[in-house]
Amino acid sequence: MINNKLKDNSLIKRKNLYLELKKKGIERTSPKAISKIEKEIKEHLSSLFTIAKQEMMMNGRKNLKEEDINSASKLISSSYNNAENSSDLEI
Repeated sequence: MINNKLKDNSLIKRKNLYLELKKKGIERTSPKAISKIEKEIKEHLSSLFTIAKQEMMMNGRKNLKEEDINSASKLISSSYNNAENSSDLEI
């Protein structure tokens, strides 16, 4: 069976991704760029889930709650901002 590169991503449908890009003013996008965006989304979700799982386990629960996702998201965004600020200082 041939791998179809135009196959929709299971997380975000490609047509919805194209619509979001168009809302942001990006009219044309290459298929390789879309594939790269999908990979980046999967990587970010993976790190979000890992941190949320740690938060859940630290609180002694087996169920994932919205507060775990919120705290994990804050941790990721703060680490992203710190990395952005440190790269500005190096230049």
